[in-house]
Amino acid sequence: MLVVSDATPLHYLVLIGEIDLLRELYRVVVVPTAVIEELSAPQAPVKVQRWIADLPSWVSIAPPLSSIASPFHALGAGECAAIELARQSRNSILLTDDQQARVAAESLGIRVVPTIRILSTASALSLVDLEDALKRLQQTNFRVSPKVIEAILQRKPVESQE
Repeated sequence: MLVVSDATPLHYLVLIGEIDLLRELYRVVVVPTAVIEELSAPQAPVKVQRWIADLPSWVSIAPPLSSIASPFHALGAGECAAIELARQSRNSILLTDDQQARVAAESLGIRVVPTIRILSTASALSLVDLEDALKRLQQTNFRVSPKVIEAILQRKPVESQE
């Protein structure tokens, strides 16, 4: 199984101190070069920049794909590269919180997992205290509906986790 991440799950999991959940859940996560560049940018939080500068061994950097024009013009370079990379494998997962990237990936048959679901899955496996992790996530600029948080904490299904 190929697990590819765009910037948002990495960004927020680093900020809340739960980035190692990705290793626990997926063993290896592939990150396109465009995402590395995005998370290394001066406007990225220092904590994220430091993590990117010293990537753990379970993160694999994917070089840029051939310059195929993406049909998803509204997406950023990182999202496009992540979708294109995930598209190369039949059994792939895209980690993203971007709604447009999610719709685009799902239209191609790519399974999408947002940050909230990563935390929920990790909690089900007793890898993280979900309520505490969600509180820390809400202290960042992560956008999520209070109804979604409430539903997750009550273990109710929700239509969208963004």
